[in-house]
Amino acid sequence: PSTYAAIMTTIQDREYVEKIEGKFHPTPLGTTVNDMLVASFDDLFNETYTARLENQLDEIEEGKLDWRAAMRSFYER
Repeated sequence: PSTYAAIMTTIQDREYVEKIEGKFHPTPLGTTVNDMLVASFDDLFNETYTARLENQLDEIEEGKLDWRAAMRSFYER
């Protein structure tokens, strides 16, 4: 929540979206960027990844997983 306003400003400044009648709509550039990100990082843009990451963050918080090990597994790919 604390980064929401900054993110909304950034995606508008970079012309990834435009605000029409109070709603965000993707621009052609935004659609292209999204398609390229999904194609390049398809493993990051899915529910399984998100669930696994949330579990890892919980384990880090509980002291069951070293944060460096979690980061290492992310960057090794």
